[in-house]
Amino acid sequence: MLGFIIDPASFRGPVPARRVGNGRSIAMNTPYEKLKLLPGAGRFLKSGLSFATLDIYVLAMTGNQAAEQFNRERDKRFQRIRNKAA
Repeated sequence: MLGFIIDPASFRGPVPARRVGNGRSIAMNTPYEKLKLLPGAGRFLKSGLSFATLDIYVLAMTGNQAAEQFNRERDKRFQRIRNKAA
């Protein structure tokens, strides 16, 4: 079981399109949201994994929090590489 609970009512829907300078609109979906929109996208997931499970992880933190976590993990990995090389 995951260590947190998400209220299903708080799930975000697709991000609306945004207008750019010349009046065109562009979709502001993340790669994850774009993957979910593909027909049969579940076949691209590892066995035993579902979008419902991933949604809980995705909605547990903001984009900035996810970027900070990514950067911390990246720094740890490069530190291990540097330590092996020394």
